[in-house]
Amino acid sequence: MSVATTPTSCTPPSTRRRTRALAAAALSSLLVLGACGDSGGGGSEGEAAELLTEEQATTALLTSEVVADGMVEVPAGAEEDDDAEGSLGCLDALDDIKEAEAPVEVDRDFEAENEFALPALTTQVVSYDDAGETADALDAFREAIEDCDSIDETDPDGARMQLEIELDDALTNEAADEQANLRATGTISAEGVEFPFGIWFAVARVDNHIVTVGLTDLTEEFGDRLDAYVTVAVDRLAAVADGEEPAGTAVEESGTVS
Repeated sequence: MSVATTPTSCTPPSTRRRTRALAAAALSSLLVLGACGDSGGGGSEGEAAELLTEEQATTALLTSEVVADGMVEVPAGAEEDDDAEGSLGCLDALDDIKEAEAPVEVDRDFEAENEFALPALTTQVVSYDDAGETADALDAFREAIEDCDSIDETDPDGARMQLEIELDDALTNEAADEQANLRATGTISAEGVEFPFGIWFAVARVDNHIVTVGLTDLTEEFGDRLDAYVTVAVDRLAAVADGEEPAGTAVEESGTVS
């Protein structure tokens, strides 16, 4: 099998389409925190907490001014790639935790303006009216993927995704109360072409609110950029939760925050 470490326009269109679809499916499967709260069947009971309004939650999201890597915002309601079929292996367990929607849930997506639409970034802010429910949502995410250490799946069109998965709870920003992180790196192959591929995903809780940041790209090394995005995302959420305007902090392509 030939290995393309730098995808070009010579790559078959169907391969580019499948790669985009698999990347989109991977991020979609991880973006479940808004739909995994307690459904009234015995979850943790916490103190009542103040919800963000939808406007506040939207303000907390990462913006075009923050995002680097040549990515632009995907218009709300943009048509999704309908080729995103097939299993994502042990990550499919996340589907089982979708029980009750959070009262407030907003998201925003970004992607590069190239044939693969990669790198791609997704960010979500979720607000619950019960602090215990918020902690339950993060616990449910952890428990669903705690035994997920690798993916080796082939979709109906023959595109194969092989990824090794690492999980940890390291805090990126001390303003967060807790955090769960997933890194999945390896390859995607189709039609005799193989690309390096990576998914980086972080979920951070600030009081009764959750912010998620996910990145996908045709590389196995994304440097410090996820940490930079999470740092800014947590700062923005904490500021909005305190009734303040978030700072206009941006992430540079080097992974530094300015």
